[in-house]
Amino acid sequence: QYASGEFIFYSRPSRISAFREQYVSARAYQERVEVLRALVDVARLRGGSQAASAVRLLRDIAVDPVALTRDAEKGSVQELRRNAVEALGRIDDPVAFDTLAEVYGSAKDFAPARSAAVTRLARLERPRPEDLAVVRKALSDPDEGVRDSALRGVAFSRDERAASQVAAIAASSTESASARALAVEALSAIGGDTHRGV
Repeated sequence: QYASGEFIFYSRPSRISAFREQYVSARAYQERVEVLRALVDVARLRGGSQAASAVRLLRDIAVDPVALTRDAEKGSVQELRRNAVEALGRIDDPVAFDTLAEVYGSAKDFAPARSAAVTRLARLERPRPEDLAVVRKALSDPDEGVRDSALRGVAFSRDERAASQVAAIAASSTESASARALAVEALSAIGGDTHRGV
């Protein structure tokens, strides 16, 4: 059982549908955030059907937030999407990982969601090659904030396969000074010497 504010959530499989109902019917942004937090708690109970259902609901919110929050303002919906992405990043589950990659590809209209997805993928305890591939792809994202998140992610994961891309950013005259500094830091974390002469 999980209690938060006026809500009491139960982790039994038969009650998982209540999470969706509570999320959809909530009238305030913070109420929906509380549902997201409860879903994370249930999703961390590995191996059970309720955990799998919780991950799937978080996926639905992250990938298509409008479908479950039609009454909310656009900005609020997108912030809930970012919250769902960050929640998925705290769950050790392949479906959660795949959803983070999916959000990066689908959230073309909301850079904070892409940035959150990249950050979480880079910081997974055991990132898969495909997870790091998304982080490398984000190094060329059209949004500077997302690119910066990718550079920080490369520094954290020490992904050697990103070295050439990062070196190009560090040496670029069109990148911002802060981006070049992040690139040099990432190269230093990787441990290569590709940044010499930058």
